[in-house]
Amino acid sequence: MNGAAAEERRVCRRLNLHKAMQVELPSGERLSGESLDISLSGILLRFNELPETLKENQSTRLFLVLHDGEISRGYACTIIRRTNNCLGLQLDLKQAAEFGKQLTQGVFTRKQSD
Repeated sequence: MNGAAAEERRVCRRLNLHKAMQVELPSGERLSGESLDISLSGILLRFNELPETLKENQSTRLFLVLHDGEISRGYACTIIRRTNNCLGLQLDLKQAAEFGKQLTQGVFTRKQSD
């Protein structure tokens, strides 16, 4: 896929956001990574290492690491791009608004002062 084709497919603006997240593999194992950018429909995540078994078009679940260290519920998504250490995920559109709300709450929540 060339850069122009990727740009044409995007319907939502991407924003740089570095946030801890986890992806659940089809085996049930979870990998921890960090988002590089995010839109209303998808996320690009970077990992230290990815298993060779992960392929495009596989279904997976995405979890946010919340500000208090808790893990959010899982959000259905599909792997749409894979590189050596990055995954491009497309969120299930039925869950995208809820994911966005959860993400926004985590980004803008203040930590309690001691």
